[in-house]
Amino acid sequence: MKLKNFFSVAAIAASAALAATSANAFPQFTVDATAYGGSTFQADKITGGYNEVITFTSGSTFNLSLLVNFGQFFNGPTQVLSTGINNDYQLYATFTGSGTYSTSGSSTSFSLDPGGSLAVYLDPDLDTTFSAPATAVPWGVTPGTSDVLIATGAAIIGNGSLTCSGSNNCGSFGQTTSFTLTDPAGTSFFTMPVPFYDMAITTGQFNGFPIVVGGSQLLNGSADTVFQRVPEPGTLALIGLAALGLGVGTRRRAS
Repeated sequence: MKLKNFFSVAAIAASAALAATSANAFPQFTVDATAYGGSTFQADKITGGYNEVITFTSGSTFNLSLLVNFGQFFNGPTQVLSTGINNDYQLYATFTGSGTYSTSGSSTSFSLDPGGSLAVYLDPDLDTTFSAPATAVPWGVTPGTSDVLIATGAAIIGNGSLTCSGSNNCGSFGQTTSFTLTDPAGTSFFTMPVPFYDMAITTGQFNGFPIVVGGSQLLNGSADTVFQRVPEPGTLALIGLAALGLGVGTRRRAS
């Protein structure tokens, strides 16, 4: 299937760690998309959607596999235009990981294990196709003729919360991954700052679903992604706490 409406991976840090200048809520970065039909521009956030397969391997553990599409760039509250994204090129990503979960009453909490694998690609010809796996193994990806790997990473920390089993918008998550640009493809696209931020931070939302041990669910949702430096150890400890709160905020804005 052609991917046009799905998610981004990643993470959430403490509000203090994400604060930048008074003009921007998040750290700014510069993108040079002129080689792919876009423009050069500044942004502080990427929005998008995702498709996810989650498999419950036991009564307390899960595996997940994500397919990510970055849909728009924002600078503060304003969408950046003339970026070329999803018109002249596509940014997509895959992520696989695992974690633990527990249920109390009608609420289920998820905790992502450190590790896993993040890969971010640029598709200049919009010709990459995808197929969902039956279980949480890597998505089937048939790359286009000119796809390039622009960044890699792994999970640092992540949390999620689910409060229903129906189709209502009742799930949220926050996830932080490491983020390393490839050279020259990645560093010529994300051009500033140098060196680039080493963490990708995402908050998002998803619809409810039933949890069946041994079963798999195909989910989709939306998310916002920002970047930052690795914080001090004390701040890093707050990332998991901030994740759920900001994830809930994202869900409320979307309702």
